[in-house]
Amino acid sequence: THNIEDSNSLSSDYITGLSSDQNGRMWITTRNGLNIYQSSTDEFQRYHFDLTVRNEFRPFDFNDVLVDRLGTVWLASVENGLIQLIPHFQTFRLYNSANQPQLSSNQMTSVYLDRFSRLWVGTNYGLNLVDRNRTHVEHFFEQPFSNRSISNDYIIDIEGDGMGRVWLATRNGLNYYDEKQSRFRQFKANDPFFTKIEDIELFDEKQIWVAGELGVAIINTIDLTKNAIETLKNIHASQLLFDTKQRLWIGQESQLLVYHVKSDSTAVYHHSPERNSISNDHILSLHEDGFGRIWIGTRAGLNRYREDSNDFEFIEEVVQLADDQIYWIESEKNGNLWVSTNKGLTRIVYSADQVQIKNFDSDDGLQNFAFNSSGFRTQTGELFFGGNNGLNSFYPGQIQDRPYQVPNIIESIVTNNRTIYLDINKVSDQVITLDYEDQVITFNFTSLDYINPDKNQYQYILENVDNEWIQAGKTHSVSYSNLLSGTYRFRFKGSNSSFNWNQTGASVTIVIKPPYWNSWWFSSLIALALFLVLFTFLYNRFKRLQEIREIRGRIARDLHDDIGASLTEVTLMSELAQQLNDKGQLNTVLAKIEDVTRGLVSSLGDLVWSIDTKNESLDSLLLRMKDFASDLLSRRDIGIEYQILGIKSNQKIDHHLKQTVYLIFKEAINNVVKHSTAKNVSVELRDDGKQFNLIIEDDGDGFDLNSEQTGNGLNNMKIRAKRVGGSVEFSIRKGLRIHLKTSALTK
Repeated sequence: THNIEDSNSLSSDYITGLSSDQNGRMWITTRNGLNIYQSSTDEFQRYHFDLTVRNEFRPFDFNDVLVDRLGTVWLASVENGLIQLIPHFQTFRLYNSANQPQLSSNQMTSVYLDRFSRLWVGTNYGLNLVDRNRTHVEHFFEQPFSNRSISNDYIIDIEGDGMGRVWLATRNGLNYYDEKQSRFRQFKANDPFFTKIEDIELFDEKQIWVAGELGVAIINTIDLTKNAIETLKNIHASQLLFDTKQRLWIGQESQLLVYHVKSDSTAVYHHSPERNSISNDHILSLHEDGFGRIWIGTRAGLNRYREDSNDFEFIEEVVQLADDQIYWIESEKNGNLWVSTNKGLTRIVYSADQVQIKNFDSDDGLQNFAFNSSGFRTQTGELFFGGNNGLNSFYPGQIQDRPYQVPNIIESIVTNNRTIYLDINKVSDQVITLDYEDQVITFNFTSLDYINPDKNQYQYILENVDNEWIQAGKTHSVSYSNLLSGTYRFRFKGSNSSFNWNQTGASVTIVIKPPYWNSWWFSSLIALALFLVLFTFLYNRFKRLQEIREIRGRIARDLHDDIGASLTEVTLMSELAQQLNDKGQLNTVLAKIEDVTRGLVSSLGDLVWSIDTKNESLDSLLLRMKDFASDLLSRRDIGIEYQILGIKSNQKIDHHLKQTVYLIFKEAINNVVKHSTAKNVSVELRDDGKQFNLIIEDDGDGFDLNSEQTGNGLNNMKIRAKRVGGSVEFSIRKGLRIHLKTSALTK
């Protein structure tokens, strides 16, 4: 319960939220503040918000609390919305006019910690003396009619001497603080040399060196006398540094000057396009670290003086990763540098092999992005840097990178205005199937670090597409277009704001289905179709070649059987005619030769007609049949009539069938003329769609079909019909009836 007299009790009995952290502590929100319960001591601790830290406030009334797995405390406040509290994260202390202790201005110009641990802070408007133990500040301003005040409100530099004095360089003279009388005194107010002093440097317990527009002078802190250095007379010096080798480094706007005290000589360094020169002639800051290394800050980067070669090393990484204007330089005992720039503070871990850079800005608790030429390092190692919105102090050892690895998740995949949300509890083994029509695929990913999410870094790779990891910086989405069908694995790694990477990262596998024309079954169908086309082409070609061979064979047979036999008969009869002396017998033989020759011409004409492509129609067949029958039957006064059923005269007919029909018809008409006493012949051609029929019937006497004297004509008809897959039937009614049937129909 709450006990007003016990600071270790609850701050209020009105409890609004509870949440435990990984260290076993219970965080408790109330209507009057935040409390922490330590189970090991069974005590409550009230959380005190540091009012010198940027962005902290005076929250008292809370609605709830949640501690996440990274230890971040989230507070739901009544007046200030959602508050993020990072107990394990050391931030930067801030001094300015808005926080306690309240300074006279936010524009810092100089800072110094004296032997009493009092903090002297110079601004563009007044001097501040801060007692950090009591959170108290005393302000000092120019008082025109008083000789006890500072001579000007704009403080340029502050330095202490071996006698315990604190010296101030202002825009209107040099001052020092008289501790015994608690007043300020102006040093040699009538000497124009001290009117515009820009830097004060402690040489030893007896001397301080001051620099300004009229050169460099030495002040004896014992008797407060001045000694001008003739060698450095009338040079405009803005920065001084005494190194451990008794050299005075002098920074100017146009050069770097080194004064050797023992030899009263100088060395001048300028920027040159050649390598190993100083990067810029405008010198902003000078510093010697604990290892005796001299560092020079310019308007164009940071440089290190190399003793062995008397030249300079330009630290390129600072310009690339931070900023080029180096306003102030301080160092830790281990040699790590801290520099202030226009983009915040930069920690530099320098070695001969590599330079590691870490940047800090206002998101880390700094006063602002822009700093200026003011800073200080105490004997305890505490660093101070001043800027345009206040003064920051910190112990470098407490500014630790957060070593934990933050969870990485792939949130979604967007394609064709369609969003696919992934299971964020699975960092891998998720498989998403997409269509080939998904031309643009966008992956959205993130690191679950909310301390400073704008500084989280990302890298990614799409296996089978990218050859190496792509550094994405702060960008946490990437799009790919026109991916081919196949399987891809997208991987990404994310860091926290301290650039500690989650080396495992997260991944997702996507399978892009091929278009149907790229699928295996479509390819198989195409291959089968091509095979069938090729097979059909080759088969038809083979069949055509076979038909040609058959035609050639048939022509050869016809020539051999009909024409060859006729020629043989002509030859024999010619030889017989040569042996005959009787004129009557000779005339008979010659008449037979004439008949055979005519038949030979007719057979040749039939052969040529049957293979001529111009005679492929049924009309051509019917015309030739009629011409032949009319010519032959008219000489014997035999009539003929035709009946055509189911046949169009322009239909095409297979040339082999055409020749067979014609020759069977021709043989039948010849038989009617030679062997019958018929007066009439009827011819019927009929095609019912299934069978072709040719019927030839006469009204002659007929004959015995079983007689051996029927001759070769009927057998030839049967042979011809068989060649076209048909048959011939013979029957005797009043005369002879010949019926040809074939399945080789018209085309």
